[in-house]
Formats: sequence, structure tokens, C-alpha cells
Amino acid sequence: MDDQNSINTIRSIIETLIFEGGEDNFCTITLGEYYIQLACSKGSLEIYCEAVSNYYLEDPLTEDQKDTLIQLNWDDSVIENGNYFRSHPIDSESSREELAHLLFQTAKQVYHCATINLNQITLNLA
Repeated sequence: MDDQNSINTIRSIIETLIFEGGEDNFCTITLGEYYIQLACSKGSLEIYCEAVSNYYLEDPLTEDQKDTLIQLNWDDSVIENGNYFRSHPIDSESSREELAHLLFQTAKQVYHCATINLNQITLNLA
């Protein structure tokens, strides 16, 4: 049940980003030393996501962690000077649910974070 609570929390944050705020909405999900970021504008049909890479970490990701990010379809083409990234459609409830699952699987499988709750989320609606 913790998995579903985490997924529901993430979906709720995604919906807050697209239904409230303004042009520069974003949030950071803090996962210990790791993080995932989301950015979009109110009314967006797609959201930009980043998962932290070695560029911003004191202790580098393992090869298994990097491989899992790639398997989860995170793009590493700018890994030398930035984070793993991807854009994802958010134009339907099912696409938002799919993204919430992906983000939770990233947190769980790559960053070894078993749950996500509102205390781990910094939200900026602007």
C-alpha cells in the first residue's frame, strides 16, 4: 500500500503543476542525496523531468543505477554537464498515472527510496 500512496502523492503533484500556478511551475522530489525535478506551465500537455546524475553528486551513481535509468527511458545525452532527462505527455489521467509510476520506480529502483510523501516535495507555482 505504501507504493500506491507514493504514486498517488506524485500524481497529485503533477496535477497541481498543470492545473495551478503559472508559466514557471516546478517541483523537486528529494530522495536523500538524490532528487527528481519536474517543470511545466499551467495547462501544459507535456512535462519536463530530470533525474540527478553524477555531475551533481558527491558519491557517483553505480553502473547498475545508471543502467536502470536508461532502462526506464531516461535520456543521458547531456550526462557530462547535467541530469538525466525526459519529457512525458500529461494530457490525460492515464498519462499522468503512467508518469507517477515511472517517477516512483525511478525513486525506488535507482535511488533506493521506498516511499515518497509530501515532506520530500518542494513545490514552486509561479
